[in-house]
Amino acid sequence: MGVRTFLLIATLAALAACDSVAPQSAEQLYPTRLQPETVTMNAHFTGNADPFTGELAGRFETLVSGYLASGHGPIEVSAVNLPPRDYELVRQKLMAAGVPKGWIRLASAATGNAGDVTLSYQRFDVVAPNCPGWSVAMDRNPENLPDPGLGCDTLHNTAVLAADPADIVSPQPIGPADPALIARVGNNYRNGSVPGTTTDQIQTIRDQTAAGVTTQGLSAGQQQTH
Repeated sequence: MGVRTFLLIATLAALAACDSVAPQSAEQLYPTRLQPETVTMNAHFTGNADPFTGELAGRFETLVSGYLASGHGPIEVSAVNLPPRDYELVRQKLMAAGVPKGWIRLASAATGNAGDVTLSYQRFDVVAPNCPGWSVAMDRNPENLPDPGLGCDTLHNTAVLAADPADIVSPQPIGPADPALIARVGNNYRNGSVPGTTTDQIQTIRDQTAAGVTTQGLSAGQQQTH
């Protein structure tokens, strides 16, 4: 085997080895993780009194609002041998606060004292990726490699801004109002319509105001002159 043939085979083998390694995306390099968390609230029945009044009223409202905003699965009412009357009181109170009837479930607690009741639901906490710093010099990059942190900031910001972290993995289904919005945006794009006020128009208003010109686009109560 000649030297040229050997070098050619070695070069082709090296290229094949490079091609066999698929580049990793930003999602693979900097994954966003979801951490399940159980939210609980304990109360105690004393006679026929509502256990979620007084100092527990605010905590009850906070628990329900948190469940409606980012809860997953049913909201459980657990106790040891909870009388039907007490369970019905809790169920009606949850429904009055906005929890649908089908989202409430009675569970039997393994331990506890008579009269104790616990409300609980599951939500998810997000663990955003840790992005590397921008310390890598990119002015000398003969291999044309991407910056080590490329795409990480976007993934990090999306994770921490999500109202419900679970939506990052499985988005909410399209609601009744979404198709109309999607159709309107699509029609505006096809027609060349520009929504809202352009930056040039805003700047023109500011320039006219600064020059002492009454802006025609403002209402009488908003017009300013200098």
